[in-house]
Amino acid sequence: MLKAILFDMDGVIVDSEPLHKKVQETILARYHIEPTEEELQSYVGLGVKPLLEKHIQKYRLPVSLEALHLFYLETLFRIFSNGELKPIPGAIELIQQAKAFGLKLAVASSSPLKLIQLILHRLKILKYFDTVVSGDEVKKGKPDPEIFLEAASRVGCAPEECIVIEDSTNGVLAAKKAKMKCIAFQSPNTKGQQFDLADRVIDDLCSLSVGQLKNWMNSVS
Repeated sequence: MLKAILFDMDGVIVDSEPLHKKVQETILARYHIEPTEEELQSYVGLGVKPLLEKHIQKYRLPVSLEALHLFYLETLFRIFSNGELKPIPGAIELIQQAKAFGLKLAVASSSPLKLIQLILHRLKILKYFDTVVSGDEVKKGKPDPEIFLEAASRVGCAPEECIVIEDSTNGVLAAKKAKMKCIAFQSPNTKGQQFDLADRVIDDLCSLSVGQLKNWMNSVS
């Protein structure tokens, strides 16, 4: 039985991937590096520190992880505070509908907690979520299942009672490792992501309804 929906945020609730790419480009430009589109896509869904560790190793950056992390956060909040935040069509309606049905709702995102709160507040939807779990609060980021297991625990639901909505390879892997049903949201920003392990793949959140999700969950249980 469906009792909770766990949402990734970037690319599922808000069309923020272009802003995240701008952050990566800004950071690497400091070291005269221009990442390819393929490289940028490979970073989607990673936690902040694993991402920065990859940058340091791959590009042999002459900087400590701590210093790069500080620069990353400064750049991140500057770009997101001034950037336009567009909700993914159908996302807010699905969230509101799920809340009206009495489902538990959580955001489980690799982004820093303050950024998640900033975005949800600006979209005026923070009030709908029972909990928010950020990449800051787990020891291992996606594709490790820890973030989804923590979200399920906080809302008091078993993994088999949860559906995860994700838009990255790492997110889908994390959901399946957590033994949860996973819907992959495919969009122009998910080029290069692999959704073979997802239970369903959709390209339009407007096509989802809570009634459909409950019926589907019952049919595959």
